[in-house]
Amino acid sequence: MSSGAADSAASFEREDHIKYFLSCLIGLRSAYTSLDTTRLTVTYFSVVGLDMLDSLDKVDSKRVCDYIYGLQIAVGSEGGNALCKECTRPHVNGAGGFLGSSCAGQAFRTYCDNEISSYENSIVGTSSVLSFSAKKEEEKARASSSGRLGGERTGDCDCVSFEYMQGHLAMAYTSLATLITLKDDLHRLDKPALLHSVKCAQLASGAFRATRTGNEADMRFVFCACAISYVLGDWSGVDKDLVVSYVKSCSTYEGGISLTPGTEAQGGATFCAVASLVMMDKLEDIGVEARRALVGWCEQRVQTAGGYNGRTNKVPDSCYSFWVGASLEMLGCFNNTDTQLAEAFLLNECQYSHYMDHPGIGGFSKTPGDFPDILHTFYTIAWLSISRSVPSLRPLFPRLAICQDKAESFIR
Repeated sequence: MSSGAADSAASFEREDHIKYFLSCLIGLRSAYTSLDTTRLTVTYFSVVGLDMLDSLDKVDSKRVCDYIYGLQIAVGSEGGNALCKECTRPHVNGAGGFLGSSCAGQAFRTYCDNEISSYENSIVGTSSVLSFSAKKEEEKARASSSGRLGGERTGDCDCVSFEYMQGHLAMAYTSLATLITLKDDLHRLDKPALLHSVKCAQLASGAFRATRTGNEADMRFVFCACAISYVLGDWSGVDKDLVVSYVKSCSTYEGGISLTPGTEAQGGATFCAVASLVMMDKLEDIGVEARRALVGWCEQRVQTAGGYNGRTNKVPDSCYSFWVGASLEMLGCFNNTDTQLAEAFLLNECQYSHYMDHPGIGGFSKTPGDFPDILHTFYTIAWLSISRSVPSLRPLFPRLAICQDKAESFIR
């Protein structure tokens, strides 16, 4: 693309995007109720997004860290999990990690009830989601009508059924990424329980499940397991050879990588696979020809109309700028693509304040004409950081999707 075309790109509205992330950290609209079970992901997007914008000083770090640790499932003295501050009996034996939120009504161990309700609803609350206190009363009513309390148990404790008290690998990854960004030293992390949970989640195929029981297994959770192990410097929960075998089984005839064997190659799955191989120091294990085909597939995702698509014959989508762009960066081929073309697409057609002529409203949309959302805002800015299209953005560490300095200071 000519330099004249690049010059036509709209300016990056930094202050508007800072306000956007802060607003998401404080509270979300009712349209986001589908994210109620994964509030830690929203926290991650907001905190790391603000770090990229060099505005982390606007975040109450202690409060956010306490919130995250309040969702940790730590192993109790009897070898089980005692998440509930009222109950010392085990929930899911040996399974640690993090819940995505207290949407099931479970008590935090960090705050008293009033503080829990106030803070959780403010940090990532939604207008149509019951407060913690209301959910607790609702749980009590259900338990009372059924003649039992706490799912399978009876007694004075009203904690929810153990089947919902399982750590989720994606929530563990986003928790660690957020804690590192906030310069937490992880001294409150139950590392053995988390690593044991990772180990229990790997299948014979090499894939990982999101939770210990009753959940899907694909390349996304392979990435989460590898990211957790990489951050903690302990790979005891991951069979690396099985992971490499799984990645190979998901390589497609096009050269890209799919979520599960036999399905279509996709940008997000490709990023998860490449990042996992890089973190395990196993990228060369896929072979020279497979790597060449992978690079070719990624380079084909850059569209002549601007932007990246995630699959063959699909329209450009702003988040794939990161998924594909970060993959190319880790493969050492990022500069082979026309970044100016993608930059113009993102700033002109996906930056809400520009294309909708709404000054002061930040965020980026999935595709031109859509409303902005936090996921696409985060990954668009992440790509702009990698490409150095916006010099004011702080450099990103692609394999973990956190800022470079935070990764370098923690991971040795």
